[in-house]
Parts: sequence; structure tokens; C-alpha cells
Amino acid sequence: MLVIWLDAADHASTAGTVGLAVVGVAFIALSPILEVTDAPISGWYRDLAVPGLADLPLDRAALGLGVLLFLTTAANVVVRQALEATGPQVLATEKTLRGGRLLGPLERWLVFGFAVSGQVGAIAVVVAAKGILRFPEISQDSKDGMRAEYVLVGSFVSWALALVLVPLF
Repeated sequence: MLVIWLDAADHASTAGTVGLAVVGVAFIALSPILEVTDAPISGWYRDLAVPGLADLPLDRAALGLGVLLFLTTAANVVVRQALEATGPQVLATEKTLRGGRLLGPLERWLVFGFAVSGQVGAIAVVVAAKGILRFPEISQDSKDGMRAEYVLVGSFVSWALALVLVPLF
């Protein structure tokens, strides 16, 4: 997640991204033998007067915040790369369908939140609402179907990114 996030901030250094990925994997591999004590922020977190956070451990709260930040910014980069991989003619449709960069994170938050809370029916409502909102644009699509392909590829990748993180919780 961190690698994609940093890639979103700076596309210039592939070697740096690969190096950061190697360091991240090394930390994960060594985590069972690393000595981790109480984090400096844990006292502040324990003293927060937020009832909903009283039973939530600091590491789970930090993970949740990281996932939300990933679904906000870096996931847009992943969706864009998937659209670029489908071909330039599909990406050219972006000029007329620009709402995805704002609606995408909101949609991912909803899908993720509903999935974590077990509300599968609510996810179906989000998917249906997306279809209803995009129907006028897609129905005016030319015979090549590029708008429909753009919306489908972007939506499926976006939803997959939100759902793949659910097992962490």
C-alpha cells in the first residue's frame, strides 16, 4: 500500500519505489523478531474522549486510517493505470467522464465500510446507484462502446481495491 501511495506522489523514481518495496517486505519478514514496545502516541490515543475508539486498539485505528488514505489517493493511481492498460482509446473517454476522480474515493469508502460491517446488500445499492448515474452517459455511447468499457474497467478495479482490503479487518 505504501509503495503505491509513494508512487502516486512521485512517478519519477522506479528504483526508489522498488527499493522501498524491498525494505517494506524485509520489515514484514523480520516483524516476529523485532522488539516493539509501547508507541509514543499510545498515551495520547488512550486519553482521547471518543467513545467509539475506547475498545479499538491503536494499531487497528492506524491500519484503518491508512486504508482510508490509500482508498482516497493511491487507489486513483491504480485505477488510472488499469485504464491506461486497456488502451488509449478507452482513456480518451475520460474527457467526458471526469467525475470518477471525486466519486471514486467516496464509492470505495462506502464499499469498504459496508463490506467490513457485513452489509452486502448496501454494496449492491452502491453498484446499482453507479449504474443509474452513469446510464445516461453510457446509453449515448458510440457503437465501439468505449464509454461503457471505461466505466466498467474503472468501477471493477475500484471496487476490487476496496474489497481486497476487507480481510485485514
